[in-house]
Amino acid sequence: RSDTQIQPRRTAFVTDDPETEVQAACAGLGFTQTSEYLLRPHVERGELVRVLRRFEPPSWTLHVYRPQRGPVPTRVRVVFDALVAHLKVLCR
Repeated sequence: RSDTQIQPRRTAFVTDDPETEVQAACAGLGFTQTSEYLLRPHVERGELVRVLRRFEPPSWTLHVYRPQRGPVPTRVRVVFDALVAHLKVLCR
């Protein structure tokens, strides 16, 4: 269920920075639930493992928009193409 919340009895670490949260989980301080792109390299290297999979939230749909009317400036097209290519790798 997506509305299930699991609360620890005692807080070991608190941060508002997702990268720091991942580092803390890699150091063994606890669990983390954060963006896939931040976790994937650590999971692939065996530094983190997935737990409680049935509680994972569904993936978000991501859209990238750019102007469609008239000619698109080269600088916009270059950034758009780079962003799309990068996101394809991250969202594989």
